[in-house]
Amino acid sequence: MTRRRTMAATLVTLAAVTLSLYGIVHTDSHVINTSMCSNTILDTEDQPNGSYELVYFKRDCGPDEGANYQVSILRNGAKLGNEPGNLFISDNKFGANWLDSSTVTLTGHPDDKYKRKKSYKGIHIMYP
Repeated sequence: MTRRRTMAATLVTLAAVTLSLYGIVHTDSHVINTSMCSNTILDTEDQPNGSYELVYFKRDCGPDEGANYQVSILRNGAKLGNEPGNLFISDNKFGANWLDSSTVTLTGHPDDKYKRKKSYKGIHIMYP
């Protein structure tokens, strides 16, 4: 019976170590993949009579994740960091424009596989 307890304890310890190593490798891999991403601004448009800017860009995270198209709303003069879009993300190209100072319209054939917000800081987002 002592041998069974020892074997069970060994298996539990082995499982715990395996899960810990998986967590470390998975976390490091995610950090590496995120740091490998780059954003290329394709278009910007100032908010009519406002303090925001619409930024349409392509984000490429390398061969494993590929590139997609994104849009963010930023304060005028703010720099687009190496982060995903805060409004919409699509594998397909699309257009993004201000309809008026409180509405952004997306055009084309965007998909909503990743992110699709209906509003952002009081700005309404219209989709096709």
